[in-house]
Amino acid sequence: MQETTSPLQGIAWNTDLLVLGFAAYILAGLFLLSSAGRGRPSYRVAAVFGTAARNLGVLRDAVQAKARGQAGAIYFVLGSGLLLAAFLMPNPLENWIFWAALGVELVVAFVFVATLRRQVELKLRSYLKTHLLDNPFAFEDNIGLTRDIGTLFGEPPQKDDTLEGYVARVRKVVGLADASSRHFRSTQRW
Repeated sequence: MQETTSPLQGIAWNTDLLVLGFAAYILAGLFLLSSAGRGRPSYRVAAVFGTAARNLGVLRDAVQAKARGQAGAIYFVLGSGLLLAAFLMPNPLENWIFWAALGVELVVAFVFVATLRRQVELKLRSYLKTHLLDNPFAFEDNIGLTRDIGTLFGEPPQKDDTLEGYVARVRKVVGLADASSRHFRSTQRW
């Protein structure tokens, strides 16, 4: 019987960096998996039939998916770099360096997940403010979206609010001019 040899026989591997690289790949896979398919079927139906969204859920989901996808890409690049280093630096790491590096990988992933909601809220506010400053929006006609926008900007509806009063407060917190100037503002595109 002939003995088979591995094509990688004789190549020195740094198994510590190899393990760190595969750990980064696992984290990349988890982030990418959690970013895929975030759209609910009801959002897709609304898009197909051209109806307006009733809340900010679809936009929030899209921003979260983008952030998770970017985190997955970062961990994929990190994993690739660690695997390359495993081949280029065959000497093993000191035990404490290995555990510290693995801990840093996991802590950074945990901190990202723990702060994702706040990051998404800040980005969503930025997107909405930019859009609403450039495009007129009938707050009075879309009270569900108006409530979501107000809550996002720290102005939730109160029990004794009138529609006009609440819309005025939301416009103010977002930084929009009063409703009477929105048509004038929208025609000033140079």
